[in-house]
Order: sequence, then C-alpha cells, then structure tokens
Amino acid sequence: MPSSSPPPPEHDLHMSKRKSSGSSGHILTEKTIKRIKTRDRSLIGDEQNGKRELSLALLSPPASQTSSSMGSSSRSSSSLTTASSFVIPEELDSAYTYECMGLTANAARVIYNDGNVIRNNIIKEYGEDVDFDAFEASLEGYLITRVTETCERVLRAGGGDNWVEAMAAAGINDRLQNVIMDERFEVIRGTRSLSYWLVETFLDYFSTFEKLDRNIDRNIEYWDVPHLRGGGGEADVPPPPPGHKAMYKSIGYDRAQEVFEAGNLLCLMTSERTGDFGAIGGAYFTDQIWVAEFYATFQKQRCPPCDVRAIELHVPDEHFDKLKVWTLKFDDTWKELVWNCRRGGLIPKHLSKLQSDRKILYGPCSTGHAKTYRKLESWTIIEKKNLIIRNISVGSGKPKETMAMQYYWRDSDAVAELSRACVGKTYLRKPFVNWALVKDPENDVSFTGKGKGRALFQG
Repeated sequence: MPSSSPPPPEHDLHMSKRKSSGSSGHILTEKTIKRIKTRDRSLIGDEQNGKRELSLALLSPPASQTSSSMGSSSRSSSSLTTASSFVIPEELDSAYTYECMGLTANAARVIYNDGNVIRNNIIKEYGEDVDFDAFEASLEGYLITRVTETCERVLRAGGGDNWVEAMAAAGINDRLQNVIMDERFEVIRGTRSLSYWLVETFLDYFSTFEKLDRNIDRNIEYWDVPHLRGGGGEADVPPPPPGHKAMYKSIGYDRAQEVFEAGNLLCLMTSERTGDFGAIGGAYFTDQIWVAEFYATFQKQRCPPCDVRAIELHVPDEHFDKLKVWTLKFDDTWKELVWNCRRGGLIPKHLSKLQSDRKILYGPCSTGHAKTYRKLESWTIIEKKNLIIRNISVGSGKPKETMAMQYYWRDSDAVAELSRACVGKTYLRKPFVNWALVKDPENDVSFTGKGKGRALFQG
C-alpha cells in the first residue's frame, strides 16, 4: 500500500526492509547487458553521459488501456498508456539516479552533491559501515527530505493547492509534473498529499533500480524456456467461491513480497494520520477491480518500470458476520465521519457509538486529502465532487456513473483476523498482464492460463 526529517503528517512512506541505498555499483552487470544485446540489440541503448535507455519489454508488457474515466463529472474518455522505454543511470550512487526518477538535471546534481558532502562527512566521523538512514542522509532519505521540505514550504505559503509551483521549486521535471497533474488521475491524486505521491514515486524507482539486474536476468531465463500461453483479450478474473467476497488492493512489488514473507496482511496497514474512516492505522481494500486497477495505473504512470502487483482476497462471509460491518452511504453520517477523520480530528461521540461494536466499515471513497478537508468549515458542505466516481459512456446516452467503494478494517486486531480468515485464499496478481495470477511469489513468474491457480498463505 513508505524516511524523511520529520515526515509530513500524511506520509505513509512504506520503507522496505532492504539495505539503504548509498553504495556504489553498476545497476546492470556486464553479463546482463551482454545477454540483452544477444537476445535483441534494440532492447538496450548504449551508455551516454552516465545513463542508458532500456525497453520496458525487458520487464513486462506495457500498461493496459481503458476507455473509462474517473471524476465527479462527465468528461471525454481517453486511453491510459505508458511509454515503451525508460532511462536508467549507469550507477545507483550518482546524480543521474535522481534525474532518471523525475528531477531536472540541475536539481539532481545540486541535491546529490549536497547529500554527498553530508555522507562523506559522516563517514569521516563514524567510519565506512555507518547507517546513513540514522542521519537521514542515505541516497533516498536525503532526496525525500529535500524535496518534501521544499514542497511543504511552498504549499504552506501558497494555500496548499499550488502543486505545480511546489514541484517546480523542488526540482521535479516536466514529465513527472504532467503525470501527477494529469486530469485523468485527478480524483486519485486528491486522496493523498503531494509529498505522499512524490515519496511513493521515488521509493518505487529505488526499488526498481536496485533489483533491475536480477529481474531482467530472471525474465530472460524465463523467456528462454518454452511456455504454454493463453490468449489475450479482457482480464479473466474468476469470481470467488460461494460464500466469499473478493477484495483487491494494488501495491508495489516490495510490499507484495513483505505480505507473503510474513504470511499475514499486517504490513498493508496504513500509518497515515488521515484516512477516510480512521485517524490512523487500519487497512483498506476494495471489492471493485477497476478501483485497484486505476490506482495501479497511476503508479505505473509515475514510475513506468516499476513492478506493480495486486493482492486478491477471498474473504468468507462469516468473517464479516463475526467482525460486523458498518455500511455507509453518501449521506450526512458519511460526510461527518470523513470530514473528521480526514482532518485528523477525534470522531464525535455519537459516531464512535455507532461504530463501537463494528470492526469493519464499508462505504464510498473520498477524493480529498487532509488539507482539502481542513479548508471545509463544516461537513455539511461536502458535495458529490468529493467522491471517486467512474463515468462510462454507453452509446450516445448519458455516461453511467459508478461510485468507488472501500472496506476498512479498523485496527491491527481486525487485520489479523482478516489474515487468519484468508489462509489459503490470498492471491497475487499482475494487473498489467491481464490480471494474471502469480504462481510462486519467490520467483514471481505469472502464467496466463485460465485456471484458478494456487492460493497463498498455505498455513
């Protein structure tokens, strides 16, 4: 579902357990480069000025296209596509790393050099084995600190909605600015702060670059072995068995690995201080595959080479009966609850009483981050535009609206119960490969047959 100094209130940085990046070394080994060129010379470019271009075909097929749009009002549909290639730095510990993940060349050079001075001084005082994260000076930690602090300062001075100005001041390049501000993702963008999306993007890039050599080598090995393949077409996600509800959540590759390494869903709990249905903690899932797919597409647009996954749960009906569900509609109760939670305030007593014996909440998804709600003087002025809505054009008639819905498990006890209920019923999918099932999380090689596949969390 995120190490700054200190992180802004809305951050859920999801820092992985991997070693801090800060060590030098080529991202691709000579062996891997040679294998790519032997397979298809057009898949990789030559090194130029510390960077080289790679084809996305080395990682996975491009993101799927959709003819629907999301928003609070009707707008013309447009396809969601990604680039066919991306640029990588030759070495991870370089200014080119920052440039390749979305900074201008000048900002990348300045921030990298400043951070390098700090890291070198730390090494002089504490030795080579120092943990840069302890000083918020690792390659990713220092970038996150510099960018988010600049953005927060500019946003405070400009009222909070001046995202383009803030990104420009922080050194974000035009490509990443345009993706974040793309009107197709307007309602998703509004669910989190600017700093949140930038941090998520940077961490996706770091994770991708650190594992790129291994993943490409693994993919070439897989391609070199004949495999039976199913046909293309629409995603074929079978319904859950009787007596179950299907839940989905799009996440990055690293977080998916954490889920299956731990054998539970606790790492999917949010540490944000402002969510729709809770001031902090809990876990959100959706029962609508298009919602998970749209979030996955936004992630893929911000970081084209990143590995995006989706968790699918088949949750038994008795789990909902046991924990009890508070079902919310777009009405005054929903408005008051979301207004208080998004502002980081305490839930009023009469609402606390309503949810006191219910561990799961189910209701519409809001599209306003905390700062948006802080500007609203009262929950009574919340409107339909504060909802995530998909508009689908059907012939020449009026577009059909579908409201995005979400389930929220309120605390760690509820999420632990969910994990136990989903033993043998938790699956991993690739949203951009027709939602193909991943048979083995350790190897993470999908198949395209139409079987239901093997459930994970075998117990």
